[in-house]
Amino acid sequence: MTTAVKRGRPARLSREQIVNTAVDLLLDGSGKPLSIHRLARALDITPMAIYRHIENKDALMQAVALELLGRFQPHIPEADWPVQLQTWAHETRAYFLKHPVFFSILGWQEHIAIAWLQQVAVLTGILAKTGIDDGALADAVQWTANTLMGSIYFEISSRRSGFKVSRDDIDALSEADAGIVRDIMAHLLKKDPDVVFEDCVERVIESLGAQKPCHAESLEEKSCTGA
Repeated sequence: MTTAVKRGRPARLSREQIVNTAVDLLLDGSGKPLSIHRLARALDITPMAIYRHIENKDALMQAVALELLGRFQPHIPEADWPVQLQTWAHETRAYFLKHPVFFSILGWQEHIAIAWLQQVAVLTGILAKTGIDDGALADAVQWTANTLMGSIYFEISSRRSGFKVSRDDIDALSEADAGIVRDIMAHLLKKDPDVVFEDCVERVIESLGAQKPCHAESLEEKSCTGA
């Protein structure tokens, strides 16, 4: 005679448990994208059970981004804007190099992570000190963020792929192009990544410093070009 095993009630699922499991999946090193079905399998529940606690996929991603990117709080010193921008840039690079998967949660399906928008606000506050304002400030924020984050993303991609330029690749070019690329790559491949990024930051600072805001003082004031 077999004795029936009395099953207890399953542990109550919580929003916090769901978000923490989603974070663990993103950080597990597999490189697999986060999905509701993958998350449900990890929790050993049905996908519909998740929606009893999380409104939709967007709410899940925002919660995960807040948990991960919310930990990123760069210490911006009381200093001139170039020093503040250098600090923000280098701390951002260090954080994303340590957690490259975070690039996957900056934005998705026409959404931007609220936690990343908070960093956009920090960057805007720094660049506003240059004297650039209005639409020009918005353009400066976009260009600065794209340039610095693009540099970081390319560095991460290069590390993952073992970015190399083979002799066969160069030899496949025309003789003239091969000579140019060979000389350039011989120099670039020797450069330290830290030096490359610092050069990028310095060039951004130089470009921003060259932008002189134009404030009208009268209807007959000269233009910014002095005409």
